[in-house]
Amino acid sequence: MKDEIRILVLEDVPADVVMINHELRKARLHFRCKRVETKDEFLQQLKNHSPDVILSDHGLPGFDGFSALAIAKDKCPDVPFIFVTSALGEEMTIETFESGATDYVLKNRLSNLVPAMQRALREAEGKRKRLEAEGALCKSEERFRMLVAGVKDYAIFMLDADGNVNSWNAGAEWMKGYRAEEIMGRHFSHFFTREDVQKHRPDEALRTAAAEGRYEEEGWRLRKGGSKFLAHVVITALRDEMGELCGFAHVTQNITERRAAEEALRKSEELYRTLAGSIPGGGVAVFDQDLRHLVVEGQEVLEALGLSKATLEGETLSEVFPPESCARIEPVYRAALSGTNVILEAPYRDRTYLVQAVPLKNGEVKSTLAWSWASTSPSAKRPKTSSANSTKTSKSECANAPPRWRRPTKSSTPSTIRFRTTCAHPCVILTASCNCCRPMPPISSTGRVCATSRRSSSRLNKWAD
Repeated sequence: MKDEIRILVLEDVPADVVMINHELRKARLHFRCKRVETKDEFLQQLKNHSPDVILSDHGLPGFDGFSALAIAKDKCPDVPFIFVTSALGEEMTIETFESGATDYVLKNRLSNLVPAMQRALREAEGKRKRLEAEGALCKSEERFRMLVAGVKDYAIFMLDADGNVNSWNAGAEWMKGYRAEEIMGRHFSHFFTREDVQKHRPDEALRTAAAEGRYEEEGWRLRKGGSKFLAHVVITALRDEMGELCGFAHVTQNITERRAAEEALRKSEELYRTLAGSIPGGGVAVFDQDLRHLVVEGQEVLEALGLSKATLEGETLSEVFPPESCARIEPVYRAALSGTNVILEAPYRDRTYLVQAVPLKNGEVKSTLAWSWASTSPSAKRPKTSSANSTKTSKSECANAPPRWRRPTKSSTPSTIRFRTTCAHPCVILTASCNCCRPMPPISSTGRVCATSRRSSSRLNKWAD
């Protein structure tokens, strides 16, 4: 109830208004009362000062209570109207309520006025809130209807309890080919293949949804004309306030293209694994932006590392390798993520691994592809050459030469950095590097740098490509 009640009193006897006010004050009600006698005054108050409750006598000179009630129902139908009169016969009582009055109180029993007013105000407040809630619900339903009607990526429609279509959105028309007037009232089994209908799959779907509240599957569905598409279907049971089944919500998504893409990806990954597993003495690993192993192949390298696919895939570098190894390898992979191809040697345990990190791009750099070749690290030191200007090294010297870091050499691709090394691994890059290696000032704690001839650079680029 409001802090202050605005009361409009239609009464031609001021003394009766005094008695009404006295009863209201006895109940400690906070109110503001306005008395009017004529129709014009009554209309002016309804227009300019809408009351919370109207109290009216039956008979006034030139203006009666039933006429006032009719005006009030037209101008402010939600405001309670209570007759306060001297006498009320049975017929007048019936007419009072049939005309729409909220209640009536006899002037010789004004003690009933406050309870009647409080009851009328509570009912009016409840009605007002109910109307507001219904209005909000109608607006929400209209917004939802507009949303569903505008969705084209999903076929969203309603079924009655028997499975007949009773609503149809634009997405359903676009996906299934039926206009609303063509499909309304027809059973949704029209969307199933003949084989599924013979197996009673539509009835099974509705039974499951009714029993469990939801049914979901992926399967073939039919368009108008009989063409098939692969669909993801969700059917949800709808129940009223009493829990009675009143229908189903049916949502369909066309997943034909997605499933084809997934199958193409599966075949591509299978081909990749076959190819990667066929690399002699080497392996391939794909990392994401967090340097987490996504795919790992290469049995020989994994055996040499003492690892397996199960221990690598899904784990980051730091979760698998010791900190000193991560400190050497991680900057290389980070460089690859920024778009740079990098080749380097990385010692691990009793072997040295030649690693090439290549960025994989799909619009932007998404992951790093690292190729690794294993080679044993010889313990013999590299023999000294007879001349500081010598540019040739024999194969025996190469075989005995310890691995060293060399200066990065520019290739034909500006974003590619290559680290040359000397070691016993029998591949083109190592043979090329052996013809140009020359100790240079160190560039890091893990190796040395040197200049490289144009011929060895071209050999390296040819190998790397």
